[in-house]
Amino acid sequence: MKNSPRTEKIHKLLDSTIVPPEALYEWPDKSDRLFHILKPLNEYFVQNCPKKLYKMRTVNERSLQALENEYVFLTRADHFNDPYDCFLTFNVEELKERIAQYLSNESMEETLAQNKIHFPVGELFPDKNSFLKIFEHQRTVFLQMSDQNLKEVSSDLQSNTYVASLTENIQSPVLWAHYAHNHEGFAIEYQFRSEMFCPRPMIVTNFDYPCYGWCSILPIHYSEFRADATQLASWLALCKWTKFLFKEEYINYDLSPYLTDLLLKTKLCLKKSLDWAYEHEWRLMISHNWPNQIGADSSQMPYPPSAIYLGERISDDNKKRLKEIAKRKSIPVYQMYINQSGKKYQMEIGH
Repeated sequence: MKNSPRTEKIHKLLDSTIVPPEALYEWPDKSDRLFHILKPLNEYFVQNCPKKLYKMRTVNERSLQALENEYVFLTRADHFNDPYDCFLTFNVEELKERIAQYLSNESMEETLAQNKIHFPVGELFPDKNSFLKIFEHQRTVFLQMSDQNLKEVSSDLQSNTYVASLTENIQSPVLWAHYAHNHEGFAIEYQFRSEMFCPRPMIVTNFDYPCYGWCSILPIHYSEFRADATQLASWLALCKWTKFLFKEEYINYDLSPYLTDLLLKTKLCLKKSLDWAYEHEWRLMISHNWPNQIGADSSQMPYPPSAIYLGERISDDNKKRLKEIAKRKSIPVYQMYINQSGKKYQMEIGH
């Protein structure tokens, strides 16, 4: 089976969970609506979240510092080893039609009204008529650049998503080979609180204007086919158009009302090829709602480790360094080894 029954159930619940923009606007002052939307997922995780998840690491100053300072390191998705990861696939012709519809005069009139854009807006737009005149010219230029814009839209999701890849399978010799420097590294055990698994809203603090995001710990759903992301891609194209039209000075207009499900990014970032199913991956993931600025290459989240696992081929010096850290933190250390009498291709856990 490519996905466990628990993963299938979680994704069934996740796919049926729709968060409209107005539910997020009421948070955190009035969170009842958002609470009820997320309630089925929350209730499931209370009883069914994994007890332990593991992060494989190479021994280096960066990984040791993260362990010492008790934070989980997250990487921006466009730096992953799999170019398909968090990469959008969409119907190109359908998307071009949606963009043309968005950029009609009627649609722009509606956009100005809904986003309460008042004039004058800077020196370029002293009134609505002057705005629409410039708009018509810019629309032509933008549509001529549509092929290039669509390529950029494909990577927008990656550059606004941060992931720490975790696994349930600490005994996989393949994972130790791929992600712990050929068994010379180590793994960190985390016992996450159940409320951390369900998607929860957050305020992104590394921008100069208010921006929402989502944080969650969810399992990857493996499939032979890529998920159709035309709906999200069309919204990202709209955001790109807004930046193109208003330039950097006006990129903080909130266009999330045009995205009917604010969890769509999260859902699409949990799809991977069957070729990766051996990883049994869970993702600690942070995604930003607003895509018009690219953040740092990485991020971090404070969280204490509950144990350390040493690779079967770890050096004596690195073993000593890790045991010293574990002693200061009063957490157990386990040694991975090969059982010569074992019948399965799996690493064993010893003290």
